[in-house]
Amino acid sequence: MLFDLRPKEQREELFGRNAELSEILRLLEAGRWVAVLGARMTGKSSIIKTAGTELSKQSFRFMYVNLLGVRSIDGFISAIADAINRSKTLLDKAKDFLSLVEGVRIGIGGLSLTVPRAKRPVRTAFEIFSALGSTKERIVVALDEVQELSSVSRPLLELLGRLFATHRNLLFLFTGSQFGLMRTLLEPGAESPLYGRPPAKIILQPFDTKTATEFLRCGFLELGMTMGETGIEEVLERLDGIPGWLTLYGSKAGVEKLPHAAALEEAVKDAEKIVVSELRNFLASRNKELYIAVLRAAAYGARWGDLKRAVEARVGVVNSARLAAALRSLKATMLLDEEEGLYRIIDPIVRKAVLTRRI
Repeated sequence: MLFDLRPKEQREELFGRNAELSEILRLLEAGRWVAVLGARMTGKSSIIKTAGTELSKQSFRFMYVNLLGVRSIDGFISAIADAINRSKTLLDKAKDFLSLVEGVRIGIGGLSLTVPRAKRPVRTAFEIFSALGSTKERIVVALDEVQELSSVSRPLLELLGRLFATHRNLLFLFTGSQFGLMRTLLEPGAESPLYGRPPAKIILQPFDTKTATEFLRCGFLELGMTMGETGIEEVLERLDGIPGWLTLYGSKAGVEKLPHAAALEEAVKDAEKIVVSELRNFLASRNKELYIAVLRAAAYGARWGDLKRAVEARVGVVNSARLAAALRSLKATMLLDEEEGLYRIIDPIVRKAVLTRRI
């Protein structure tokens, strides 16, 4: 169902992303690692889970790892163990190899870990992945929101570099924004273990007006309902073409049966809560005053000169290099878009949160 709030897992449920899905599958079948980039709520989790379903039909084994909230290699290993346990066929194929890994036990409840303190967790992670690779099965490991592991980027990159060199049948599919760890993956320097081996890049953009309109119409049609032009225009004005926000509205209006106006207001309110929480997390380790000034100045579109003047009117004189660095960070996390020198916030929910001083 299009208005299901959970990530999609079937091709027929994945609206408007057939070209991107086909390209992901083509690249993986060719043995490439792939990184899927996109702003929050553009459908990254849905497209990689659907890719997993399609790959499973083609003799691949697929393992999905949700990294939200994971900040350490120990946490990463636990997430990998959970993912292996959720894939019974993969566990059955690899259990003989996994049972040889120190600290790993295979029992009735699946795989469990008791890693010795003296043993480096990166080594344990490598041995677990090597056990999977030793099955000779073609395995795709999807690491969703990989930027969560930015604080341990160096050991993770070393791990990935070793796996790239030793197990051709072990492929990785990453999602995230082009910031921090993901940027290092995509643009590895000469000192990086992945130098010369960057993943292929797929970018998910918001739906254009035509696709967003069709998404709403098809979603309501599935529920035996119709939606008028005026209602569609109002939704797109408030939520633009962000698939996650459109799904949220569709769920409230089509599944919960709220009247259009109430459904739209509740969808906007819930979306704002999500955005505000994420913005606060993003700004926690940065110069909050500067970044908010940049976001407000660029809310509806501004070029460098006008943007710099507007920022300085709020926070005082700003070195051009500092301003450029802030803009790069905001673009990398896809909070800002730049086209032909014009900086702007695409997501209307982010724009509203910034302009109404919710952060």
